[in-house]
Amino acid sequence: MHFFQNFFTRNGQFPGCVYFIVGNEFCERFSYYGMRAVLILYLTQFLGFDDDVGTGLYHAFVMLCYFSPLLGAMVADGWLGRYKTILYVSLFYAAGNIIMAITALPPLGAPERSVPNIAGPLIGLLVIGFGTGGIKPCVSAFGGDQFSADQDRMRQLYFSMFYFSINAGSLLSLFLTPILRSDVQCYGGDCYPLAFGVPAVLMLAAVLIFVAGSSMYKRIPPSGNITGLVFRTVGSALKNRITSKSGEKKDHWLDWASDNYERDLVEDIKKVVHVIVLFLPLPVFWALFDQQGSRWTLQAEKMDGNLGPLGRLKPDQMQFTNALMILVFIPIFEGIIYPLFAKCNLLVKPLQRMGAGMLLAAAAFVIAGFVELRLENAEIVGPPVDKADLRIINISPCDLSVQGQNNYNLTLPFAEASGYQRLDAGSQDLTFTCAGFPDLSSTVNLKSQTTHTVAVGVQNGALKDVQVCVCFISVFVKIWTLYIYVFVYMLEEVLGNNASIILEGTKKYTLSGVEGFSATNLTDIEPGSYRVLVPHNDSSHEKVAQELVVNTGGVYTALLMLNNSQSSLATFQDISPNDLSMLWQIPQYVVITAGEVMFSITGLEFSFSQSPESMRSVLQALWLLTVAFGNLITFIIANLNLFPQQSSEFFFFAALMVAVDIIFVILAVRYKYVTPARSREDDKVAIVRDSEGTAMVMSATDVDSD
Repeated sequence: MHFFQNFFTRNGQFPGCVYFIVGNEFCERFSYYGMRAVLILYLTQFLGFDDDVGTGLYHAFVMLCYFSPLLGAMVADGWLGRYKTILYVSLFYAAGNIIMAITALPPLGAPERSVPNIAGPLIGLLVIGFGTGGIKPCVSAFGGDQFSADQDRMRQLYFSMFYFSINAGSLLSLFLTPILRSDVQCYGGDCYPLAFGVPAVLMLAAVLIFVAGSSMYKRIPPSGNITGLVFRTVGSALKNRITSKSGEKKDHWLDWASDNYERDLVEDIKKVVHVIVLFLPLPVFWALFDQQGSRWTLQAEKMDGNLGPLGRLKPDQMQFTNALMILVFIPIFEGIIYPLFAKCNLLVKPLQRMGAGMLLAAAAFVIAGFVELRLENAEIVGPPVDKADLRIINISPCDLSVQGQNNYNLTLPFAEASGYQRLDAGSQDLTFTCAGFPDLSSTVNLKSQTTHTVAVGVQNGALKDVQVCVCFISVFVKIWTLYIYVFVYMLEEVLGNNASIILEGTKKYTLSGVEGFSATNLTDIEPGSYRVLVPHNDSSHEKVAQELVVNTGGVYTALLMLNNSQSSLATFQDISPNDLSMLWQIPQYVVITAGEVMFSITGLEFSFSQSPESMRSVLQALWLLTVAFGNLITFIIANLNLFPQQSSEFFFFAALMVAVDIIFVILAVRYKYVTPARSREDDKVAIVRDSEGTAMVMSATDVDSD
């Protein structure tokens, strides 16, 4: 063990055990952000929740992650101490990740792409929420505990290392986890077991790394639960004031607790209340900010991620933009923007910066609203009630004449398709005429609000038709994947019964049960170019000359014509693909990241500087609660279904933010700054920020978070 102590200790001064704490934080942040990056798509695409319910569940989970630090702080300060709290809660946390990975697997014996029972994933999220919140107020402070009072410079270096580990873990996971989900195919679809499994492995690694340094840690016994003491003091003041019958008046309502608690404690709580009043409007900022992982990701799902030779962006990868830009913006604001504005006496005071940051968050949602309007204008409206759309495809070796009711007449050359024509719902009698073959009479049952495709070819010397119906639910919304169905037509006997066709490209898809003249089921695939492989007589698969090229959000019909010498492919575009690039989201990410720098980091610096030393951990807990209540706001609005269009909801949040910002400015103008006495412990404190946007105070004695 002396070998490890000497190896990790710098010049005999730097506590080597903090490397284990920093490594633990890197792995835990990778685990948390990796799981969270793909969560909204897992809830909506895999578990089948609609966007509103999925958004509500996502924000309920985030809300739990920021309510539970209160419990973690109370357990660590009043019972177990930081070391045992981190160890025990981390094991609980890792169990939640394992539950998420296992429940993403299909049940034993179930077919591919089967949907798991939702109870398992929800239990996993519940466990992770308590786990990540439980260790949040402990880890960095435990690292600070390893330094002595005369190691201020070493402690500052540790906090820099800790900050780097937070951002390194989150950056890597936000970029890599969506790739694991999308680019690796398992069980017939996106590989969520792997996307959740890797974070689970990282969380287990975090526990092992933390345990590896156990013999080297300095463990400080629990010193008492200051947060609980504050709540008890406030409760005592309220109780005494309500139950008092003496008619006595106090200068401040908290003075009613002076008979039960020390006067200094009551005075410190008064100063906390002075700051808390400014906290009341803050949750709305977080209600907007945390939608990057929910509503904004769902918006990206409806956009085109094609980057040409650079590949494709995944919808859940756009969150990486914020994590990357925050590291760029912090030095720019500190070194350029703030000094420039200071020359005009602007953005000098912390509350000015926070108000400006809130206004930028509103501006970001205005931008998001206009992007959403553009997407809504591109949505495909299906046939109305009592109407249906009909299209004919000619795959017979002649010009095909079609006659139907209500002057429905057209002529199609070989391998061509008509446009969709809107007709009355009901039975449509059609007569197909092709030179050299007997006429074919067929009836198409046009269901209300559906589209129908009829392909006509020749089989056994006679015309034959194959009919496909696609049902619309009022509006077909273009999303990240696309849909295709394939008409297979054999000019010669090439395929046996129940043959399979393989689409090989971004992923590999197998269309099974293909017969001589038939249509496959409507299949959702990811955009890209695909080689089409068809079975030959010797049962091997051969490539069709033409590639199948499909883009985000489109609906396609592919006509595959087979013979023994050469097969060919014709593709028809039923619904045009998305043409709005995901890169159009960058402006809203730039604006909200700028707002985050001004609001988040400045906000905690302000509350830290304005609070008594004994109350800093309390202010940290209350700051985290503003994040929790912000997610509660989004949870409520998402589940109320107040807005028929998503753009309207974005504009509502922008307006709400502006209104709350006005209230905040009024409070800020009336606020009187205080200058608490400075202690030696002030030099042991650093303000850091995780890639989620939440600034944290990290102290060797009393304050911590992420």
